[in-house]
Amino acid sequence: MTSEQIREAIEYADRLWPTIEGCFHVLIHSDSSLISSVDGAKEILWIFKDWVENNGGWRDIQNAPSGGREAAIHRLIFLGAKTFTADHNLDMNCEPNNGVGQEDIKISRGNDKTVIEVKLSSNPGCLHGYEVQLPRYSEAEHTKNMIFVLVRVDDREWDLGQRNDNAPDVVMIDARKQVSASKL
Repeated sequence: MTSEQIREAIEYADRLWPTIEGCFHVLIHSDSSLISSVDGAKEILWIFKDWVENNGGWRDIQNAPSGGREAAIHRLIFLGAKTFTADHNLDMNCEPNNGVGQEDIKISRGNDKTVIEVKLSSNPGCLHGYEVQLPRYSEAEHTKNMIFVLVRVDDREWDLGQRNDNAPDVVMIDARKQVSASKL
Protein backbone atom coordinates (compact mmCIF):
# COMPACT_ATOMS: atom_id res chain seq x y z
CA MET A 1 0.00 0.00 0.00
CA THR A 2 1.34 3.41 -0.86
CA SER A 3 1.43 6.29 1.59
CA GLU A 4 -1.25 8.02 -0.51
CA GLN A 5 -3.55 4.98 -0.22
CA ILE A 6 -2.96 4.84 3.55
CA ARG A 7 -3.77 8.56 3.87
CA GLU A 8 -6.98 8.10 1.82
CA ALA A 9 -7.99 5.12 3.96
CA ILE A 10 -7.46 7.12 7.16
CA GLU A 11 -9.45 10.06 5.79
CA TYR A 12 -12.24 7.70 4.74
CA ALA A 13 -12.30 6.10 8.19
CA ASP A 14 -12.36 9.54 9.82
CA ARG A 15 -15.38 10.52 7.70
CA LEU A 16 -17.17 7.26 8.48
CA TRP A 17 -16.45 7.22 12.21
CA PRO A 18 -19.29 9.55 13.30
CA THR A 19 -21.75 7.29 11.48
CA ILE A 20 -20.54 3.98 12.94
CA GLU A 21 -19.45 5.13 16.39
CA GLY A 22 -22.99 4.62 17.75
CA CYS A 23 -22.95 1.00 16.53
CA PHE A 24 -19.89 0.29 18.66
CA HIS A 25 -21.55 1.95 21.65
CA VAL A 26 -24.52 -0.39 21.24
CA LEU A 27 -22.22 -3.40 20.94
CA ILE A 28 -20.32 -2.41 24.06
CA HIS A 29 -23.62 -2.25 25.94
CA SER A 30 -25.13 -5.30 24.27
CA ASP A 31 -27.73 -7.59 25.78
CA SER A 32 -25.00 -9.85 27.16
CA SER A 33 -24.59 -7.38 30.03
CA LEU A 34 -28.33 -6.89 30.53
CA ILE A 35 -30.65 -8.88 32.75
CA SER A 36 -33.60 -10.65 31.10
CA SER A 37 -37.13 -9.44 31.77
CA VAL A 38 -38.00 -12.57 33.75
CA ASP A 39 -34.83 -12.39 35.88
CA GLY A 40 -35.46 -8.68 36.40
CA ALA A 41 -39.07 -9.39 37.40
CA LYS A 42 -37.96 -12.04 39.89
CA GLU A 43 -35.41 -9.66 41.41
CA ILE A 44 -38.00 -6.88 41.69
CA LEU A 45 -40.48 -9.26 43.32
CA TRP A 46 -37.82 -10.61 45.71
CA ILE A 47 -37.06 -7.03 46.83
CA PHE A 48 -40.79 -6.39 47.33
CA LYS A 49 -41.26 -9.69 49.19
CA ASP A 50 -38.33 -8.90 51.49
CA TRP A 51 -39.76 -5.43 52.22
CA VAL A 52 -43.23 -6.83 52.98
CA GLU A 53 -42.07 -9.74 55.14
CA ASN A 54 -39.01 -8.28 56.86
CA ASN A 55 -39.40 -4.50 56.86
CA GLY A 56 -43.03 -3.97 57.86
CA GLY A 57 -44.46 -3.57 54.37
CA TRP A 58 -47.24 -5.94 55.42
CA ARG A 59 -48.68 -3.01 57.43
CA ASP A 60 -49.14 -0.93 54.27
CA ILE A 61 -50.90 -3.82 52.54
CA GLN A 62 -53.11 -4.58 55.55
CA ASN A 63 -54.00 -0.88 55.96
CA ALA A 64 -54.95 -0.38 52.31
CA PRO A 65 -58.72 -0.34 51.71
CA SER A 66 -59.72 -3.93 50.92
CA GLY A 67 -61.25 -2.92 47.57
CA GLY A 68 -57.99 -1.31 46.45
CA ARG A 69 -55.35 -3.60 47.92
CA GLU A 70 -54.32 -5.31 44.69
CA ALA A 71 -54.00 -1.97 42.90
CA ALA A 72 -52.00 -0.62 45.85
CA ILE A 73 -49.66 -3.62 45.61
CA HIS A 74 -49.13 -2.97 41.88
CA ARG A 75 -48.22 0.65 42.61
CA LEU A 76 -45.90 -0.31 45.51
CA ILE A 77 -44.08 -2.82 43.31
CA PHE A 78 -43.85 -0.20 40.55
CA LEU A 79 -42.50 2.43 42.96
CA GLY A 80 -39.90 0.04 44.34
CA ALA A 81 -38.80 -0.98 40.86
CA LYS A 82 -38.31 2.44 39.25
CA THR A 83 -34.56 2.68 39.86
CA PHE A 84 -34.00 -1.04 39.18
CA THR A 85 -35.73 -0.92 35.80
CA ALA A 86 -33.86 2.24 34.78
CA ASP A 87 -30.52 0.74 35.83
CA HIS A 88 -31.20 -2.44 33.84
CA ASN A 89 -32.82 -0.87 30.77
CA LEU A 90 -36.17 -2.53 31.45
CA ASP A 91 -39.62 -1.08 30.89
CA MET A 92 -42.34 -1.69 33.48
CA ASN A 93 -46.06 -1.01 33.08
CA CYS A 94 -48.93 -1.42 35.50
CA GLU A 95 -52.23 -2.55 34.07
CA PRO A 96 -51.38 -2.43 30.36
CA ASN A 97 -54.08 -3.80 28.08
CA ASN A 98 -53.01 -5.75 25.01
CA GLY A 99 -56.60 -6.40 23.97
CA VAL A 100 -57.57 -9.29 26.25
CA GLY A 101 -57.88 -7.35 29.51
CA GLN A 102 -55.62 -5.51 31.89
CA GLU A 103 -52.49 -7.36 32.88
CA ASP A 104 -51.39 -6.45 36.38
CA ILE A 105 -47.72 -5.82 35.51
CA LYS A 106 -45.57 -6.24 32.42
CA ILE A 107 -41.80 -5.95 32.42
CA SER A 108 -40.09 -5.87 29.06
CA ARG A 109 -37.22 -4.87 26.84
CA GLY A 110 -38.25 -5.10 23.22
CA ASN A 111 -39.65 -8.57 22.56
CA ASP A 112 -38.35 -9.93 25.89
CA LYS A 113 -41.53 -9.70 27.99
CA THR A 114 -42.69 -11.02 31.34
CA VAL A 115 -46.28 -10.76 32.55
CA ILE A 116 -47.15 -10.77 36.25
CA GLU A 117 -50.53 -11.43 37.81
CA VAL A 118 -51.02 -10.44 41.46
CA LYS A 119 -53.81 -11.90 43.57
CA LEU A 120 -54.64 -11.64 47.24
CA SER A 121 -55.32 -14.87 49.12
CA SER A 122 -58.69 -13.34 50.06
CA ASN A 123 -59.70 -12.95 46.39
CA PRO A 124 -62.19 -15.65 45.31
CA GLY A 125 -60.82 -15.26 41.75
CA CYS A 126 -57.32 -16.26 42.81
CA LEU A 127 -57.31 -19.62 41.03
CA HIS A 128 -58.88 -18.08 37.91
CA GLY A 129 -56.02 -15.57 37.78
CA TYR A 130 -53.48 -18.39 37.89
CA GLU A 131 -55.18 -20.83 35.52
CA VAL A 132 -56.90 -18.53 33.01
CA GLN A 133 -55.92 -14.86 33.17
CA LEU A 134 -52.13 -15.15 33.30
CA PRO A 135 -51.82 -17.71 30.48
CA ARG A 136 -54.15 -15.59 28.32
CA TYR A 137 -52.11 -12.43 28.95
CA SER A 138 -48.96 -14.41 28.15
CA GLU A 139 -50.46 -15.58 24.88
CA ALA A 140 -51.47 -12.04 23.92
CA GLU A 141 -47.95 -10.77 24.67
CA HIS A 142 -46.34 -13.70 22.76
CA THR A 143 -44.24 -14.75 25.73
CA LYS A 144 -43.87 -17.79 27.93
CA ASN A 145 -42.52 -15.67 30.81
CA MET A 146 -45.27 -15.66 33.46
CA ILE A 147 -45.12 -15.01 37.20
CA PHE A 148 -48.07 -15.43 39.52
CA VAL A 149 -47.81 -13.52 42.80
CA LEU A 150 -49.97 -14.74 45.66
CA VAL A 151 -50.09 -12.23 48.49
CA ARG A 152 -51.30 -13.85 51.71
CA VAL A 153 -53.45 -11.40 53.66
CA ASP A 154 -55.35 -14.10 55.56
CA ASP A 155 -54.90 -17.76 56.52
CA ARG A 156 -56.67 -19.09 53.44
CA GLU A 157 -54.68 -21.73 51.51
CA TRP A 158 -54.77 -22.06 47.73
CA ASP A 159 -53.88 -25.16 45.74
CA LEU A 160 -52.52 -23.86 42.46
CA GLY A 161 -52.94 -27.20 40.74
CA GLN A 162 -50.41 -29.39 39.03
CA ARG A 163 -47.25 -27.72 37.84
CA ASN A 164 -46.00 -28.40 34.34
CA ASP A 165 -43.37 -26.87 32.06
CA ASN A 166 -45.83 -24.20 30.88
CA ALA A 167 -47.05 -23.30 34.37
CA PRO A 168 -46.27 -19.81 35.66
CA ASP A 169 -43.57 -19.29 38.24
CA VAL A 170 -45.16 -18.61 41.63
CA VAL A 171 -44.02 -16.06 44.20
CA MET A 172 -45.70 -16.25 47.62
CA ILE A 173 -45.61 -13.14 49.78
CA ASP A 174 -46.74 -13.27 53.39
CA ALA A 175 -48.49 -9.97 54.15
CA ARG A 176 -50.36 -11.24 57.19
CA LYS A 177 -50.03 -9.32 60.44
CA GLN A 178 -46.76 -10.26 62.07
CA VAL A 179 -45.96 -10.58 65.76
CA SER A 180 -43.22 -8.37 67.13
CA ALA A 181 -39.92 -10.18 67.73
CA SER A 182 -40.05 -9.01 71.37
CA LYS A 183 -43.23 -11.09 71.82
CA LEU A 184 -41.90 -14.30 70.32
